[in-house]
Amino acid sequence: MTDSEMRATVQATFMMLQRLIVEVAAAKGEEGLDWIDGFRDSLTSEMKKVEELQKRRADTERAATSRMLIEGVALMAKRELEKQRSSSIG
Repeated sequence: MTDSEMRATVQATFMMLQRLIVEVAAAKGEEGLDWIDGFRDSLTSEMKKVEELQKRRADTERAATSRMLIEGVALMAKRELEKQRSSSIG
């Protein structure tokens, strides 16, 4: 896979994950934004557990990148949900 194909695959994956998170959060109604925070916190916690189990060969750069991506996708999903909610109100 070329570098360009890899970047396109990653971008498409993020877009699909964000859309899925927004759809689930929207179905939760008023609790949707809190659900996104809980989902993010749960994933971050799981990442920390995996890091602890793999301490002997921990790759701190990869772990930091993974956490950054979890935070980023959750933030994008929250913004999209807020945008959808504000456009449906007005």
